[in-house]
Amino acid sequence: MNVDAFRRLPAARKLAAPIVALVGDERFFRAEAVDELKAAAAGGAAAGASGANVVEIEGSPGPRKVADLGAALDELATPSLFGGQRLVVVREADAFVAAHRERLEAYIHAPAPRATLVLDLDALAKNLRLTKAIEAKGLLVECRRLYETPPPWGPPRAPWESELVDWTVRRAAERGKRLGREDAYRLVSLAGNDLFEIASTVEKLALAAGERPDIPPDEVERLTARARRDDVFTLADAVGRRDLAKALAALDSLLTWGYVDRDGGVLRDEGRIAAIVLGRLRRKLEEIERGIAFVEAGGRGDDRALAAAAGAHPAFARRLADEVRTFRAEDLEACLGAIAEADLALKGVTAQRFPARLALERALVRLCRGRETRRPAPQAVPPRDY
Repeated sequence: MNVDAFRRLPAARKLAAPIVALVGDERFFRAEAVDELKAAAAGGAAAGASGANVVEIEGSPGPRKVADLGAALDELATPSLFGGQRLVVVREADAFVAAHRERLEAYIHAPAPRATLVLDLDALAKNLRLTKAIEAKGLLVECRRLYETPPPWGPPRAPWESELVDWTVRRAAERGKRLGREDAYRLVSLAGNDLFEIASTVEKLALAAGERPDIPPDEVERLTARARRDDVFTLADAVGRRDLAKALAALDSLLTWGYVDRDGGVLRDEGRIAAIVLGRLRRKLEEIERGIAFVEAGGRGDDRALAAAAGAHPAFARRLADEVRTFRAEDLEACLGAIAEADLALKGVTAQRFPARLALERALVRLCRGRETRRPAPQAVPPRDY
């Protein structure tokens, strides 16, 4: 089933599945589905004890590591002291499923009572026995990325006739607001195919609209103009995901249109913009570095505990957790070195002084696509919270 059909299911039907597999390349849909399952599990627990019903496990807690299935099964088999459904979520579970597929096939035919195992997956082959068993006895939810352009078949269509624009309009409607399709298209063009960013922007627009049922075009225009100031954060977040295409697009926007400061002034000097960008990237990587140190030291707790240890705002806890999973400690040394080299190249300290655009583009390529992005094949070890 697709993610919309899953959202329409009653909570009891979702929790009746022994295994829920959230499969696809759209992390936003997977994350929201997990949140809905958590809320459903909390609904059947005693007041104030909802968190006790949910356990989260990192499927690949580190290089060459895979979480132990036995620990997950023990959690599933442990009755909740507060009533309600037991929920065990295995994050980034692709390696976990590959390592334990046969035992998972056996489990789904004899699952623990009042317990649901949630598998958070990038992909799951359709011809596997496990896949067919989940479709028959559990729930397999397709969480694919939305198309950001109209389909090539059929008659020509306006650029805002796309799945992504449709979703943006529906998102606003869920917040009780009407958003015009052309205005939604403008937002999508600004944010790219990033549902986390689009959802956050829609929330801001809904709040700004107040009691008005419509989100006015001038408010969209104001936010669009202000977003040029946010491009430096968009760039840093893209590096956190190692999304080179989006990082380069944000850099191009900054250098083409300038950086808008807090007073509304426009800074166009590429050297000064480059200094701002490198400073933000350095802070982003240092934040991730503190998060990795917390995990490797055996830190426990949810994403908020990780954010607190890294010095990040709780609102960005989930994003930071994803970034910590994307990088390794040895990556960060090379990445911070790339930023330092770019800084020296801009100042002419190195053998060759580079223009700001070229120095930054070279640094972004190293940050997003260095050799350190390749992860070794996982091997089974005992799990951690992350």
